[in-house]
Amino acid sequence: MNEDSHLDDVLSVDSNPAERGPLRLMDGYIPPIQTVTIESKLIHPDAKLPFRKRTTDAGYDLYSVEHKIIPAGDMVNIRTGIILTCPPGWYMTIEPRSSLAIRKISPFHAIIDATYTGEMMVALMNHGSEDYEVHNQDRIAQVVLHQQCHLNFKVVEEFSNRYSGRGLDGFGHSGR
Repeated sequence: MNEDSHLDDVLSVDSNPAERGPLRLMDGYIPPIQTVTIESKLIHPDAKLPFRKRTTDAGYDLYSVEHKIIPAGDMVNIRTGIILTCPPGWYMTIEPRSSLAIRKISPFHAIIDATYTGEMMVALMNHGSEDYEVHNQDRIAQVVLHQQCHLNFKVVEEFSNRYSGRGLDGFGHSGR
């Protein structure tokens, strides 16, 4: 038996995933990741397209095109100089960068619908006790693409038993 033959089951794509069972990750295999085209415009001379360092990164860095001071305890809108549009059935979110989070700087979590065609702005919050300086070309947040689904809300008298494990436990229910 060829030593790579066990990958044939993992790498093959069939039309019925239920028959295949759960996708297994082995030998460094990464499942195929869908590529979605995001139409983009650079509307500022210093604007850069979002960038990710590794192909496995979900977030693409967004860059500032201006210099601003964010006073301690305040929030300031930062321009990116880009317009991004995603296709119908998709939306984007603005997410934090860990390197800024440790400096107590975080973006306001935002949802960008497929119909939005304005400049990407990032509202950065300074949770620290000192002013924070944003420079031109600083990486200020990440943009992440998500597939949209429609929700069907159903009013019920009792929840089905599939929700019975947690009950009313909320914040802090699992300990520290």
